[in-house]
Order: sequence, then C-alpha cells, then structure tokens
Amino acid sequence: MPQTMISARLTLPDRLPPEIIAASTSLITSNAFIKLPFSEGVFTKITAPVP
Repeated sequence: MPQTMISARLTLPDRLPPEIIAASTSLITSNAFIKLPFSEGVFTKITAPVP
C-alpha cells in the first residue's frame, strides 16, 4: 500500500512581532492586573530557573 500522508513539524521564523491591541488594553483601578491583548498568540519554550 503506497504512503499517501506525511506528518512532520515545521518551525518558521516570525516576520513581524505580535502587536499590542491598544484599544482593548486596560488597567483595573486597584492595580491588581492589566488587560494586555496581543494580535496573536505569544508562546515560548524558555523556562525561568526556579530558585
């Protein structure tokens, strides 16, 4: 039976960085948190060392 499907991972470099959507950004009055939406998902593989 011939193989008709191939599965692989492909990582492409970003051409443009994600942008902050300024119209949807807000800071709650108690300074407890900030709403900071981006134009696309922001992910990383890097983890900070645990002290």
